[in-house]
Amino acid sequence: MSASLRPAYLLIGDAFLAGEKFKQIQTQIDKTYSGDIACQTVHLTDAPFENVLQQARTLPFLVSAQMFRIQDLHKMNKESVEMLSAYLEAPTERSFLVFQDLEIKKNDALVKLLQKRGDVYFLEEEKSPNEAVRYIREKLKSFGKTITPGALTRLQQDYGEVPSFLDSVLDRLIAYAGKASTIDETMVDIFQEQFKAVNVFQLTDAIASRQTGAALALLKQLLEEGDGQTVALIGLLHWQIRRLWLAKVLLEEGEPESTIMRKCKMSPRQVPFLMRQLKPFSRERLERALEGLFQIDWKIKSGRTDGEVALESWLVEATA
Repeated sequence: MSASLRPAYLLIGDAFLAGEKFKQIQTQIDKTYSGDIACQTVHLTDAPFENVLQQARTLPFLVSAQMFRIQDLHKMNKESVEMLSAYLEAPTERSFLVFQDLEIKKNDALVKLLQKRGDVYFLEEEKSPNEAVRYIREKLKSFGKTITPGALTRLQQDYGEVPSFLDSVLDRLIAYAGKASTIDETMVDIFQEQFKAVNVFQLTDAIASRQTGAALALLKQLLEEGDGQTVALIGLLHWQIRRLWLAKVLLEEGEPESTIMRKCKMSPRQVPFLMRQLKPFSRERLERALEGLFQIDWKIKSGRTDGEVALESWLVEATA
């Protein structure tokens, strides 16, 4: 095993941030070992942890390394942590365990173990709130434009968590601004209303109601309007479905609408629409959709798939 790689990782925090960190680890493994990297997501609500370790001990035929993205860590009991500790005494070469959790206490036994024998990332602590702000200013400056503080805050809050989506929005906003040298809040308001004419909200509506034909037609239209920028569209879809997933989680935890509105960064007028759109989705269905988008994004960026074909396949599965 490369000295820069660890046999196990723990990613704690927002699902999107965890996904980005997972990609970084995946890229590092991909650069270290030539050939195919087997990758699978395991939900411990569906498979006992001992099964994961059993698979990790044997490298599949014709692959150079394997990764396990392990979720539902509330199923990791004392016995599971002890089994992991024993495994990490002599981990299998080229097998990598990546544990992911939205929130886990720093004194948890799993955290303490992986701080000693793996790598632990508290993603919210690593995230800089100024990253999106800096990117917005630099991109606008390259086009000879400035932005008012209020408009900057709006863009950072609405789109800052999904870099590919933010980049796509900025491209469209710059084109919309035309010869104007300064972008202000009024301009952002008008742009956002027009931006929603044919958009991801209609597409997620079609996905929710399992209208495969309508979803494929909307996908084609969105790709045509975006000049075939599949990565940007994936970011857009991930942003919306992730927000639905977060709202579903908060609802299941009994949180009031005010908390959902705050944590999902929504205005009061958006809440009824989101609740209506959320109703047909189960948490499991949203998680499968997010995992599918994650895999497509990785394969596109590593040159392993055609983005449009992959998105069409994802849509058919998401609406089935």
